[in-house]
Amino acid sequence: MKHVYLMIFDLDVEKGGKTSAMLTRAKYFNEFNIQTDIVTFDYKSNYNQIIDELVNINKLDKNSKVYNQFHFFENESINIMKNGDNINEYYLNIIEQAISVQISKTTYDLFSYETGELIGKIKYKKDKKDYTLDVFSNGIRVKRVYCIENWIRRIKEYNKEGQIFAEVFFNRNGNPFIRRTIDKETGNLNGIYLLYKGKYFNNNIELGKYFVDNLIQNSRENIVICDGSGSVEKIV
Repeated sequence: MKHVYLMIFDLDVEKGGKTSAMLTRAKYFNEFNIQTDIVTFDYKSNYNQIIDELVNINKLDKNSKVYNQFHFFENESINIMKNGDNINEYYLNIIEQAISVQISKTTYDLFSYETGELIGKIKYKKDKKDYTLDVFSNGIRVKRVYCIENWIRRIKEYNKEGQIFAEVFFNRNGNPFIRRTIDKETGNLNGIYLLYKGKYFNNNIELGKYFVDNLIQNSRENIVICDGSGSVEKIV
């Protein structure tokens, strides 16, 4: 049985044009019993909600699966990594053991009990399960921590000039699975580490190629259709 993979950089509820055309094509193929799935490469922390909404509004066929690059590596890392350390527990301890001073309805400054130094600024969203935490050292922000539903998804790292030079992505077990380094002059990625496999990639194209190679078996039954020009190099 033929299996079609439609590749595009990202999905979102409000996207039209080629995205709508691709989703419509997936419906037609599924109606003719050709299993058709979607492959995306971007990072979003709310992909599951986006997929559910696309199904609810009848844009995404319920028979189509969505394979996202970051979700694929996150799920794979959970099965491979056996590290007992948990980044969620680490930062929860920092928050709970600091002096917390409320600045506004949703924002708190955190100070060290030992020295009185500013160690963080935390901003809550819907509730205390969702927050953004800026971590300070010697009065300078060094990290920004993104937590959603008590799960730290990503941490950005900053140099003393306030420029992002790296970001790390964490799986549901609180273990890092991808680290990306960023050129401070151009803002472009200059290195990607797939930590749980000990692999290095020079750019997103190399990582995307590795993702596609691991996702789709090289078989006559598997058909790849590129719906975004940015994905061409990853599948050729």
